[in-house]
Amino acid sequence: MSRHAANLATSERLQKVYAVLQDGQWHTSFEIMQKTDLVSVGSSISELRAPINGFEIKCECVSKGKFQYQLIQESCPPRQDFLTPFFTLEAEQMPKNIQSRLQSQPVQEEMF
Repeated sequence: MSRHAANLATSERLQKVYAVLQDGQWHTSFEIMQKTDLVSVGSSISELRAPINGFEIKCECVSKGKFQYQLIQESCPPRQDFLTPFFTLEAEQMPKNIQSRLQSQPVQEEMF
């Protein structure tokens, strides 16, 4: 069974959750629910962590059934850069996780 995740660039739902977390402070599930009108906070956090989005988000259990989240590292480009395809960026402009993948996996040229 494979897990699918929405892309932050095209998901209004994920963009709402990201907007709350981008200040780097701790936010409870309830607070995120109130600010975004979403009830699937845990799922949205999981999708933001997925490789397609690549965010590092801490989770802490505050009390039984109460969690809080903190955005630790932004691995994606800032939102305004989502309109620029990665292949048009210079290597140093790409997110660090993309740079390291390009360095560790040589590009294979295909002949047609």
